[in-house]
Parts: sequence; C-alpha cells; structure tokens
Amino acid sequence: MDSVALHDVEALRRHPGMLATKDTAIAELYAQARPSLWRYARRMTGDAADADDIVQEAFYRMVRSDVGALPLADLQRYIVRVTSHLVIERWRRERPQHRGCSRRRRDFQRREPSDPYEDVRHAFAALKPRERVLLWRAHVEDQSHEEIAVALGLHRASVKVLLFRARAHLRDQLNTLGNCSRLN
Repeated sequence: MDSVALHDVEALRRHPGMLATKDTAIAELYAQARPSLWRYARRMTGDAADADDIVQEAFYRMVRSDVGALPLADLQRYIVRVTSHLVIERWRRERPQHRGCSRRRRDFQRREPSDPYEDVRHAFAALKPRERVLLWRAHVEDQSHEEIAVALGLHRASVKVLLFRARAHLRDQLNTLGNCSRLN
C-alpha cells in the first residue's frame, strides 16, 4: 500500500492540477506519515488490525475536517494528535476487559525466571493511557517536550511534570515485578 501511495504522490507532483491543494497535501502526508503512525499504533495497541483501523480513522477524520489548507507541518502535528487520541480511546474501551484482571497480574508476579522485556511490557500496559503515550513519544519516538506538547495539546511545562510522574509509575510497576535494579 505504501508503494501505491508513493506512486500517487509522484503522479500528483508531475500533474499538479489532478487534485485540489487539500487533496494533494493529504496524499503527500499519507505517503510520509502513514508508516510511522502505523508502527506507533501497532506498538501501542499490540494488534496490526487495530493499528490499521486507527490510522485509517485518523486520516478519515482529517479528510472530513477543514484542515487541508494548513501547511504540511501543521497537518503532521494534527494527524499525530488524532492518532494519539484514537489510541487512548481504544485503551479506554478495552480497560474493563484487560486492565482489571488481578488473577493475571498475580500469575505474572509468581512466574520465574523473569524476562525483562516481558516485565517492561506488562508494566507499560499497567500505566494510564496518557502515561503510555508520553513515555512512548519521549523515549521511543525521541520527541522533545515541545513536540509532545504540540502533539497532545499540552503546555511544555506540563509535559515535563507528566513525564516525571509517568517514569515514576513505570518504576513502581517494575519494582512490583521485582525487576527494577537499573531504574533505582
């Protein structure tokens, strides 16, 4: 699908009159941003089908909205923000099914030997959705506080405080699992 989208953008550049400016900007943004948005949504939801749905819904909302006249950089921020909100919305819908399962948590805490990657996955899953998004953007996507603030609609100073709290919660979760010697 990415090669088709890139082909479409190349065709639009050769024949600029094919589509209106809004459609051209959205097609270019789709070609540039879709792969990283999909990886982000896939990692955050743990499911490729959910990632497909989230990215599709994000672009659908952008097409429906009146943002096509914005510069490409603003469109990128917009689509990242919408994708983040959709990921959080998905987590909130699934919370009653997954997060409240104390039996699963007890079973997880009893297992031996401990796999540090699995511990981090479980600790990360136990965080609040906003904490997950903040930590992901800061430490996986390597975004600055300013970029995170713009993407999530927060003040830069708030991002710093919220990241500090999210790291503390992650550390607490890992301590609960008994695998946090490097974070203390």
